[in-house]
Amino acid sequence: MKLLTPGHPDAVPPRRGYRRTKYFARNELPRLTLDTLRKATGPITTGEIALDAIRDKGLPSSAKETITEMVLGTLRGLVRRGTAAKTGLSRNAKWAIK
Repeated sequence: MKLLTPGHPDAVPPRRGYRRTKYFARNELPRLTLDTLRKATGPITTGEIALDAIRDKGLPSSAKETITEMVLGTLRGLVRRGTAAKTGLSRNAKWAIK
């Protein structure tokens, strides 16, 4: 019963829902990101991946900053899963598929 009692330190947290974006369908951005990494001849920047996603979807160029942040979050998830690798730091970071 303790696991089901909200506020208890051992309680199971509620499941997070899917947060829909207006630019991409569910799992579409990770798919586009992996496709871009596969096509690349070497490590590439987050901005280059974002521009490729914008071009593929036909999105307005004004969405570049938003898409770049979304791609960065996707890349961090891919690194956690062991699918992608990061080299460099901060703005000089480049990404490649493992």
